[in-house]
Amino acid sequence: MAISPQGGIFASGSDDQTLRLWQLKTGQRWEFWLKTLPGLMA
Repeated sequence: MAISPQGGIFASGSDDQTLRLWQLKTGQRWEFWLKTLPGLMA
């Protein structure tokens, strides 16, 4: 888990190999599967 330096985005990772990002002001969420992100190895 991490929060961006500006405090606007929260990130978390999970055992199911997903990365989730939340925009803290709006609650909007993005979800990525690590295997589909170029340059990342799970």
